[in-house]
Amino acid sequence: MYYFDLAAVPLAFQGYGEYLVEQFGDMWVWYNSITNTTMATLSAQALNYPIGRLSWNIKEKVCEQESGQRVLTLSPCQVGEFTCTDGSCIPFAKRCDLKFDCKDKTDESFCDIVNFPGDYRSKLPPRPALNKGDDSPMDELIKKADNLINAAKASCIPDAACSASTAVHPDTNPVKFNFH
Repeated sequence: MYYFDLAAVPLAFQGYGEYLVEQFGDMWVWYNSITNTTMATLSAQALNYPIGRLSWNIKEKVCEQESGQRVLTLSPCQVGEFTCTDGSCIPFAKRCDLKFDCKDKTDESFCDIVNFPGDYRSKLPPRPALNKGDDSPMDELIKKADNLINAAKASCIPDAACSASTAVHPDTNPVKFNFH
């Protein structure tokens, strides 16, 4: 566990043990403050903080990991939360749920091994957006098609043969409308 040391110049994340993550010039350095050993380095990021799941260059063997490029996570997330690559947090239940919840969309990455519940129905579409205005382009097309069908039905003469149908094509976005 690390805390952000606001008084440190340069910026630093102080661990509760012997480790420290500190900014040196154009990079971040993770080192052991007791042995004065550099454990890993990270090129400075655009936001200037090493938060998130980032590729560090491991210099010393640590946690059974040999030297080389490794993805390490410095996260503000709580227990039960998933760390998005950009460092933001979402509830872990939203990871690999077939809906993007991380702004960088990494919660749906590497989901090829997912344990689905026994009652999971793969033929059902993903759950609808919870917030108004969050409709997908396909949702908008379906609403337009429904509106067209309802308008056509309203204009039918009572007791006359009347039918309407639509064809929605997500690749090209046209809504084809037939009225008989």
